[in-house]
Amino acid sequence: MSQSGRYGDAPSEGSSDERCLWRSALTKCGSLPAPRLRALVVCDLSASLRLDRRRNLPEGTQLAIEDVAYEQIRAAIAGGEMHPNERLVEADLSARFGASRTAVRTALVRLEQEGLVEHKRNHGAKVRLIGELEATEIYETRAVLEGLAARKAAIVCTETDVEHLRELLGAIQQKLDAGDLIEASDLNAELHSTIIRIARHSTAERLVGGLNTHLVRYHYRTILQPDRPRKSFEEHRAIVDAIAAHDPDRAEQLMRTHLEFVIATLRLPLPPEVLNQQRR
Repeated sequence: MSQSGRYGDAPSEGSSDERCLWRSALTKCGSLPAPRLRALVVCDLSASLRLDRRRNLPEGTQLAIEDVAYEQIRAAIAGGEMHPNERLVEADLSARFGASRTAVRTALVRLEQEGLVEHKRNHGAKVRLIGELEATEIYETRAVLEGLAARKAAIVCTETDVEHLRELLGAIQQKLDAGDLIEASDLNAELHSTIIRIARHSTAERLVGGLNTHLVRYHYRTILQPDRPRKSFEEHRAIVDAIAAHDPDRAEQLMRTHLEFVIATLRLPLPPEVLNQQRR
């Protein structure tokens, strides 16, 4: 079958309750209305993903048309704008992103190779669903890579680096005090990425960035658990203290332990009030 036949004829698929679960739950737990919450998450994550992938390009470099379509679709998937199991219709994507069907087709092939899209004969393409087992494996891999990054950061960090990390901690605490869980979670992610940048370990940064694109379904799930946001904050503060003290062994161990706690939290059932919202 030609590539044009592979991606062009899939019908659209209806939405599921699970797609809106974390949004509705966070709307109740936090302070943002649902439309604002959706816009914030999708725009911030999509923009950061596009910037991350273009960071190493020479100044003034223009992406090819095929690359632009790829970046746009990839950011929409990684940012949660396109949901797991959502059908990807070539014609619809072409109209949505202003790209040719050839560019969209090429983008979908690349995304299938990355594991973000899957294709089944006679069913077309759709956003690949990441199950809990695979998500656990991704977090386990992150624990190793980010543990290494924390170790390196503790060795090479400067006073300016530590000051920036402590500023992030202060911002996270302010958001938690205000009950703004979505912003606190986004700042948590920024703290993790900052530690990796401080480590100056480009391979770890690239690998973790690729892994994180698969975790959008689980990105906010842990903060729905009672007391987890505050415990996470204390874990992050301990990691920053170890980095500031130039203690690589402790920094690595604390980071790995922190992500092990994240894995354990993912295995917990969602709180009853969240499940009740799903049934409404």
